[in-house]
Amino acid sequence: MSRCTSLSFQNATVSLRTLRLEPWARHVILSPGEKVEVVAEAGPEGPGFRVVEAADSTLLYTSGCERAWVIQDGVSLELQPTYDTLPLPARRPRAEDDPLWDPDLDLAR
Repeated sequence: MSRCTSLSFQNATVSLRTLRLEPWARHVILSPGEKVEVVAEAGPEGPGFRVVEAADSTLLYTSGCERAWVIQDGVSLELQPTYDTLPLPARRPRAEDDPLWDPDLDLAR
């Protein structure tokens, strides 16, 4: 049985906004007031999310997700990875090799 987690985003600005989805290498353009939902099917260790806001875009980085979908205007688009998946390392990951850790944003270690 799979577990799914979803996040909803709404463009609350008066201009277009880009939602960038990584590591899927996809983006979605949101009109003012438009909503979009991202649904992720969790892998064995559960999903991880990192959201980074910028002036005209939002970055959503997912990890631990086997599959993901974007639902926009009632249309569902399944995201396919654009890379080959690698096996998990045998050792516990450190902060410097965790894709959800950003040294520029996470100043306190």
